[in-house]
Amino acid sequence: MGVLGVAGFYFVQRLGMFRFLARIIARLANSPEWHSLVQSGETLDRTVRMLYARRHALVMCCVWTTISLIGGSGEIWIALYALDLHATFVNALILQSMVLTIRSAAFAVPGGLGVQEGGYLFVGNLLGIPGDAAFALSLIARVRELALGIPGLISWQVIEARRLLRTRLAAMVR
Repeated sequence: MGVLGVAGFYFVQRLGMFRFLARIIARLANSPEWHSLVQSGETLDRTVRMLYARRHALVMCCVWTTISLIGGSGEIWIALYALDLHATFVNALILQSMVLTIRSAAFAVPGGLGVQEGGYLFVGNLLGIPGDAAFALSLIARVRELALGIPGLISWQVIEARRLLRTRLAAMVR
């Protein structure tokens, strides 16, 4: 069933899903200002087709995403054992997959704050993981995000500060 859904989504995109949706919106709005949306939809459809044409890159993206999912599931599995909950790796994989799905669906929430925690509690409960342990798993995942994210943000700021400094120095020299 999932394969049919993915295949259907793929073919709908290949046929021009964004142009189709843009036309519907432009007709419903019934305003000339919205007709440029159709052109933007065609551009987006063309870009999606170009991405799908890069098959090797697409396959490698899927491979790396799968490796990341398995690695994250391994982290959850180890944490479950550290919390003395002897769950299977499949349980950890299900938990990780569902929490990532819930968090992706709530993309509008900055950092998924609260969404991730709720996801762990909800899915963990379905898998028989006690609430306190599910919340602890969520905090373990947050600590990893912070441990990797904060140094990344700091290095990004250093790079941007250097670039800004060089730009200002070059402007002063002129």
